[in-house]
Amino acid sequence: MALYYEWHSAPGSLTEENRDHCGIAERTDAWLAIVIDGSTTGPHGGELARELACRLVDGFFASGPPVTEQQICDFMRKAHEDLRRQYPADSASYFIAVQSEQNRVMTFHAGDCRIGKVTQDNAIEWLSVAHTLANATAPLSDTALSVHPGRHLLTRSFRSRHFERPECDQCSLLPGEMLVIATDGFWAEMDATKQADLIEGNLPVSVDRVDDVSFLLLRQQSNGSAGSTGKVYSEDNIYVRTIREHVTIQF
Repeated sequence: MALYYEWHSAPGSLTEENRDHCGIAERTDAWLAIVIDGSTTGPHGGELARELACRLVDGFFASGPPVTEQQICDFMRKAHEDLRRQYPADSASYFIAVQSEQNRVMTFHAGDCRIGKVTQDNAIEWLSVAHTLANATAPLSDTALSVHPGRHLLTRSFRSRHFERPECDQCSLLPGEMLVIATDGFWAEMDATKQADLIEGNLPVSVDRVDDVSFLLLRQQSNGSAGSTGKVYSEDNIYVRTIREHVTIQF
């Protein structure tokens, strides 16, 4: 099943480099997408995000069917074993989407990256909940969550101390529909009007940013498509492997 994707990303002013990263893997039977937001509090959050993206993409690309919830969690657990000593002071949020069945997407996340469905007027219906201290005991509206002082304190993430199993769920992706996976620099620091303008392409991603701002658009291609196609609007912080060719974009 072929995938169309767009990756939009720009660095903020909190760190010297963009710590958001993306990975895409396409097999004949399934595709996987991951968006990762490396923490700004550790010294090498961006490097951790890059390594995690590459390891998950390579592991998924080299594996075979069936795709299961346990398989994806095992990939993340193995990556944690490999990376926790290399990055002892760093952490990251991530969101993974996997499609192996028509019209159904499996999701896995830890931290404050989120998935949503883009409506016809480019508004976003957010489908997932961020793992933060602000909404740990009671739900908050997106507006209230975005300004809450506890939003930056995560209750679940990819960190060296121990492996935290991601929250697992699923959503639909019907023909003609589009999903968006975004870091908190997009969903929390941009209002709904600016989010819609960014998706439409009416504003540069770099507008008025403090945190890194990144989002990934995903939609199914027709059954007759030869393979996945994508557009990248970023500073090359994406790693892609597809059935047509092995594409590596240097970070």
